[in-house]
Amino acid sequence: MKITCTEEKLKNTIIDLSYDIPKNSLILLYGTVGSGKTIIARTLIHSLTKSTETIQSPTFNLLHSYYTDFISIHHADLYRIKHPDEIVEIGLFDCINSNAITIIEWPNIIEHLLHNCYMRIHIEKTNIPEIRSVEIEYHYTFNNTTQDES
Repeated sequence: MKITCTEEKLKNTIIDLSYDIPKNSLILLYGTVGSGKTIIARTLIHSLTKSTETIQSPTFNLLHSYYTDFISIHHADLYRIKHPDEIVEIGLFDCINSNAITIIEWPNIIEHLLHNCYMRIHIEKTNIPEIRSVEIEYHYTFNNTTQDES
């Protein structure tokens, strides 16, 4: 799915998508600095947890976790990671291998190590400051059958 939209329309689209995200999914967020990856992550976390708490970017802590009675969500920002070994130190692979939803900003450094159930979101700025170009791709494996959607 490709859309060009305002931040408000993007948030509404992400909320709609959040209803169909299975547990133990990865959501990989790609885009340039300031394009809106953290806005997507915050919108997903608020929608999935039904929480109104402030969602901080994990830029400095690298990983934040959110727990409710019905779902666990981990949010990682790998912008400052220089080597995949650092991922082990922060416990990200434990999060990925749990029954939680894991959202990863800047996943390029470990993408080749990730399992086959993910949603990939590319977001970029456009020539109009308040408009973003967004591409959402799904890749899920069910019963040894791979399904790709864009």
